[in-house]
Amino acid sequence: MSSLAFLVKEALESSVEDAKEIGHFCTHVAHLLISHGAGPSCCLSATDGEVWEHSLTYTSLENFDLLFPLTVLLLQHSASFVCSHHSASYWTGPQLIFTRLAEALREAVDAAEVADVLAKAEVLLDLARICSPAIPPLFPRSQLPVLEQGSIHEPLLELYGKLEERESQPMPLRCLCRRLIRNCLLPWPFEEKVKALPLPDRLKDLLLPENSWKNRAGWDRFKPRGSSH
Repeated sequence: MSSLAFLVKEALESSVEDAKEIGHFCTHVAHLLISHGAGPSCCLSATDGEVWEHSLTYTSLENFDLLFPLTVLLLQHSASFVCSHHSASYWTGPQLIFTRLAEALREAVDAAEVADVLAKAEVLLDLARICSPAIPPLFPRSQLPVLEQGSIHEPLLELYGKLEERESQPMPLRCLCRRLIRNCLLPWPFEEKVKALPLPDRLKDLLLPENSWKNRAGWDRFKPRGSSH
């Protein structure tokens, strides 16, 4: 798992084509490792026993727009949204997503890139709500990254407001049912299992929200830093 986390970081500094190939390899290896019991969200102990290396989940979330296929895969496999060893005191998924989201909004050159990275963030936050074993409490509004330009700070506030409102209310029954059914169908992948259920197609689509982004351009591959979103 440590070698895979290192390779994922290498993809961020490579060419577009190399990043695509590395991403294809990493997602398949991650699936294989997790299927055999590896924990992607536990920080990795260095040899001296005092320094901790970031986990694969941490690395993916802090670069979620560039490593999107892997981040989705980890959440589909019920990866923890906090450090499995240090709990929420070390990091939480929402904090990492908002920190990277602020960086990506600063880097965006047009409205299309802003919309793209915001859509990816929302997909991951929704997927974590469905699949992760436990969702940590939302961090305080005062800890939101500050963006000087109001036009790009506003989307950040709007997304935080959605999460704030969602956290203040009980989870809707349809979301609870979706979470329960998906848990009963584990292990992932379970698209074929959902298709076999005696349910209307509309309900099957509700159980597989990740299908809504499968055909979006560029969402199926890794991207190096500095590339277009």
